[in-house]
Amino acid sequence: MSARDLMRSSDSSQSQQEATGFKIFDNSEIPICIRNSSGVFVYLNHNFSNVIKGCEYDSAYWFEKLPLELKCALLEKEVDALANPDMAIIKSFVIEDYFYWCVLFQVVCINSESYILWHFIKDVVFSQANSRYLNHVMNDVCEIKNPALVLEPGVYQSFCLFFSGFTHEFISRLLSVTSGASKKRISKAYSIMEIDNKDDMILYLKTHSFLPGVHRYAFELINSKCNLLRKAKL
Repeated sequence: MSARDLMRSSDSSQSQQEATGFKIFDNSEIPICIRNSSGVFVYLNHNFSNVIKGCEYDSAYWFEKLPLELKCALLEKEVDALANPDMAIIKSFVIEDYFYWCVLFQVVCINSESYILWHFIKDVVFSQANSRYLNHVMNDVCEIKNPALVLEPGVYQSFCLFFSGFTHEFISRLLSVTSGASKKRISKAYSIMEIDNKDDMILYLKTHSFLPGVHRYAFELINSKCNLLRKAKL
């Protein structure tokens, strides 16, 4: 096989069954790829191609070209996720010494087959300016509030999905509510948390280590929806 062939996308060869099972992620604004338990990439959404992999490479070629240390770290967390399928495993890594990605590994079962979802979440770019701004934000918050404890269940569901990067349209389809209802839930969450914008909320969640729990619960909701869709097709 020529180098040109290797660089040509082979992801179109995924089975129709797999493609159908993962369609819920097609419109996600978050880069997502999925591997089967044999380590083969079986799905990636458009944002993974555009933001992470690059459209000129296939996914296997992209992975092989990663630095060995990074590749081993990702594989280690994938194995951890397979060993603990009821848990979401999170791994952070750095690009260009200052830009962070968090990768959330989640096991999804479709037709008795296990697949590992890699979800690339943008983290905060830290600098001295960020640190000063973060201190200013935190000085304005006199009480540390855990959103899992202070938000009612429906609001917390929308909250976790929204602050994991999903749109109100996606949330409305997943939770079977209107887009307007999802927006109202987020407005209510801002009011209860006493924070008035998305950037400050993400900084708050990260600073108090609430962000991993938010991402984990978001993917528990998605995994539950996938299982319902799978059962409906049986």
